[in-house]
Amino acid sequence: MATRKKLGITLFIIDCVTVSFNSLILYIHVAHSFAQFLHETRMGNLKRALEYYLNAAERGHVKSMIKAAALYETDQETVPNATMYPEKNAQKSFEWYKRAADIVGTPKDGHQHGDGPDPLACYVVGTLYGSGSADAKVEKNYEQALYYYNRCMLITAPHIDLDFGVLDQHHIPKSILRNHTPHTRDERYFSSSAFQTGLIYLYGSQPEGETVRSTTTVQVDPLLALRYWKEAAVLGHAQASYNIGIVYANAMGVDQDLWMAGKWFGRAQKLDTSQRLVAPAGVPVVMDWDANEDDKDNVGKKTHTTGTSAAKKNNNKEAAPQKKKTRRTTKKRKGSKKQKQGDDDLLGVALALGGLTAVVGVAWWWYYRSQKN
Repeated sequence: MATRKKLGITLFIIDCVTVSFNSLILYIHVAHSFAQFLHETRMGNLKRALEYYLNAAERGHVKSMIKAAALYETDQETVPNATMYPEKNAQKSFEWYKRAADIVGTPKDGHQHGDGPDPLACYVVGTLYGSGSADAKVEKNYEQALYYYNRCMLITAPHIDLDFGVLDQHHIPKSILRNHTPHTRDERYFSSSAFQTGLIYLYGSQPEGETVRSTTTVQVDPLLALRYWKEAAVLGHAQASYNIGIVYANAMGVDQDLWMAGKWFGRAQKLDTSQRLVAPAGVPVVMDWDANEDDKDNVGKKTHTTGTSAAKKNNNKEAAPQKKKTRRTTKKRKGSKKQKQGDDDLLGVALALGGLTAVVGVAWWWYYRSQKN
């Protein structure tokens, strides 16, 4: 009995050593391929680099699959300094992205080590299914697009520090709202996938104005679109925040709520660095997320007060030339009485002004030089 136990333990250890040895051999091959790739990349030979990446990708290395897919899309326009290019092939590029997205396994700590699907690959495949591609020979298929977008979100969500359960509340706490665009790789792919998923559910598989329709059917569900956009918006996705405002402003599947729309428009404008997301006319933009709907009148009064102050300022500007004209007339009258006495003073003032102009000129030259440097 003891001999059998020892034999079982010995066989188990041998199996473990064999698995570790096979993994070691795999990584040695991958490391060698990477070294060769770096050398060929520096030499500008992308065609040879693709061969080394394919060598590692065939062994199941996910990052190599992604690189191979990208190299199949390169040409002189995208990489102008290379010496040799692989034959451009959108179909093979899609195939490698799909293999990287379909691979079975769990990513370790959000990073790919050859044993898990890649979120970038999932997002790219979902986008190609969502739009269709004649070059890659991919038909528009919204069901497949939703599958890969959700696969991307399932991969990245565990690595995002956010309680998505609070999104079910009527008022989302300000403390969980990100004041910046998505930072990490997981946040970027999650929010982008959630945004695209919301677009599909808002219009369904038969949107108006599209000439190429999806080969599969997806029912219109504005509430589900709203949910996905909220998941992207709390992570700092500006366009998702803006779309939520559009939904509330136009009562698309929900009751019209201009105040709620204004809050989401305000958040979108805070996150939008391009300043292109402008709220529709008639919707008050609320920049304070914690503002209550009861504060509507106060916001209006503040705007009215600001407008009154601006009007007073403009009136003062219009009156200013008249005051200056009166002062000039007074000075002219006084100056005629003291013309002789003012000749000497005028010479001193001119010299003083000349010195001041020189100082200002030198200061401006140093400022311009520092800015140029």
